Formats: sequence, structure tokens, C-alpha cells
Amino acid sequence: DLVALALLLPELGEPDASRAAAPPGRDLHRFRVFDAVAEWLQRAAEAEPLLILQDDLHWADGASLELFTWLARELRESPILLLATLRDDPAAPDSALAQALAEIARLDHAGHIDLGGLAEAEVAEYVAGAAGEAPAALIAALRDHTEGNPFFLRETVRLLAAEGPLDGAQSVEGWRIRLPPAVRDALRRRLAGLPESCIEQLRLAAAIGRSVPVSLWSAAAGRPRHAFLADLDRAVAARLLRELAPGERAALHERIAEALLSLHGAGPDAPAADLAHHFCAAAARGRGDTAVHWCERAAHAAAARCAYEEAALHAARALEALAHAREATSERRLAPLPL
Repeated sequence: DLVALALLLPELGEPDASRAAAPPGRDLHRFRVFDAVAEWLQRAAEAEPLLILQDDLHWADGASLELFTWLARELRESPILLLATLRDDPAAPDSALAQALAEIARLDHAGHIDLGGLAEAEVAEYVAGAAGEAPAALIAALRDHTEGNPFFLRETVRLLAAEGPLDGAQSVEGWRIRLPPAVRDALRRRLAGLPESCIEQLRLAAAIGRSVPVSLWSAAAGRPRHAFLADLDRAVAARLLRELAPGERAALHERIAEALLSLHGAGPDAPAADLAHHFCAAAARGRGDTAVHWCERAAHAAAARCAYEEAALHAARALEALAHAREATSERRLAPLPL
């Protein structure tokens, strides 16, 4: 339907006035537009296979995400590769992005590739192409300093190359590998959305060292454990921190959960949502059954006050906790929510 497609892409030309009126109803109109886009791409792919790249899918609006998922379904039989890139930041469960990714994940022809940092050989290849051959010691130092992050690596190599040939020093100490301004600006943007308490904890971690034991960090912070872990969660979510000792962190969550039970008991007034959160984080330590129990209670409590989105989130966490539950069986079911 070129009329519908012309409404989305005016550069295709003005549609016939007798056919240009939008069909009644938003959903029917959107269906016609999406169907027209799919048909147009299928026709284009008859001549030769197509690669359609959607960069930065995390920035797409709701309508664009709907179109992308529509194409992922409709183009499955066509010689078309639909490829999207996006950050691995966790999306809110009720966001349009999370819903689109969940729908695409259910398609049997869809796949997901996690991209890690460049390996040392790949760093060497990039440096050779961007700034010329460099000694093996410098390549190893760049890989260690940037952890293979392409953006970080590019900016660091640019900064080094501006100071002279990369083969001009005889030792790693001869190169001044430092944080490039562009990377510093990117970090500032990520830090801007964090509370001052979290930023202070990151400063403390940086002073301790690159690999920070959670127990040492927690003791040095001198803050209540639940507040310390909340800041740690924020830093991990902002991708400013990578967990290296999740077992140690799970132990802290378990201690907090036990302290909450000691203070409030397990009766009707127990803080079910907080207990669910901490026991879920400690599920890998054999607390899966307990996590499921508190997730169920938190879900029922949320549903009782009509907070259905929160109830759904607790129910989803309960399902995740089942994977860690001791003696979990396929017969177990969650109790239905009183909706």
C-alpha cells in the first residue's frame, strides 16, 4: 500500500488524493503503514539480499520499536538480515524497549550476540591501522588500560599518536597513557544521574584499587549495609562498575535480609518488598525458596493496592528465583494474584 507508506515517507511522492485519507482507527492505520514497509522491503530484496542495520536501538521511540518488531516477524521468510545494536544497560521491565526485546526473543529465528572488549590481537590490528605499528608492550598496556573498549581505545590511541610515533619509546613507562577528554566527558555524563552518595563510594573504590573486595569497601565506607548496596547497585546499573565477586555481595544481601527478619519478623507487617529484593540477591547462596516466598508475598501485597506493574515485577523475580531454589520441581506454580 504505497499510500500508507507515503504517509510515513513523504519523499516517495504525494499519494492520490482519492486514496490518501487515513483509515479509521489508529491501530488500523499503523497496521497499513507497517505492512507497506514490510512489503516494500520484500520487493527490494527480490533483486539481491538486504542487510538492514538499526543502530542505537535504545534511543528508538515506541512507534519505531513497534515497527522493528513487526519487521522481525514479517521478514522471516525473506532474504533480509535485520540487525540492531544497543547498549546492554538494563531496561525497565515495563518500558517499550524491554517489551520489544522480549517479543523479538520469542522468535525462533532471532539471535542475540553479546559483544565483549577487543582481544589483544584485535587491539594490535586496530592500532596498526590507526597509528602504525606499536611494540607488544604498548599493545598489552592499551588492552589492560582500556579493557578492549573500542571507544576508549580509539580516543586513547588518538591522544598517544598526537604526541608522536608509537614506537618512539623503549618501555611502557615512556608512553603517557591517560584518560582521554572524550572518555572523561562520557564518564561525567554517566555520573551526572547518580546521587552524591554513590559518587562518593566510587571515589573510595578508585582509591582502594582496580579490583575492590566488597567486604573491604563496605567496611571503609562506614555506611549502613543496605545503603551501601543500593549505591553499588546504581553504579553497576550505570555500567561504571563491574562485579567481580558476586558471591561476596550475595552474602551481604543475605545478612541484610536476616537482619530485617530479626527486626520485623515474618508476620503481616514484614517489609515483603525489601525482603524479596535482598533474598533474590542472595538466591545463589541457597536462598532461592525463601526468595520465591517473599516475592510471592510482595506481589500479592502490591496487587492488593492495585500496583499491578509492581506486582508483575515481583512475580517475574519469583520465576527467576526458582532457578536457584533448592529442590525446585517442574510442578511448582506461583499462586494466582488477586487481580
